[in-house]
Amino acid sequence: MVRPIRHRGQYGFNVLDKSLALRKMRLNADDLVVLAVVSGNDYESNIPGKAIVTNVKIFQKIKEKGDLPKEAMLKEYLQFWVYSSVTKSTTKYLSCTYGISGHH
Repeated sequence: MVRPIRHRGQYGFNVLDKSLALRKMRLNADDLVVLAVVSGNDYESNIPGKAIVTNVKIFQKIKEKGDLPKEAMLKEYLQFWVYSSVTKSTTKYLSCTYGISGHH
């Protein structure tokens, strides 16, 4: 994994160990695939209003139920996103239920 950095006015990249980064985020390789899809990349934009930090928090909450295959993780994520987008009160309820706060 590569992360852009800026140090003393110079731009560069840090190369991160993938397994260490996943461990720190409490995610697995399948989760990373789904995270990349929903958070956007060089080829696709993300789901409006959900940045990578918020998505990682959502994934961590979903994973409290246990490890899920990619398809199930995506389904859980989309259910959370759809339900949280229905109404403001629903969003507030789900945020309280899931304990997630972040950039909306």
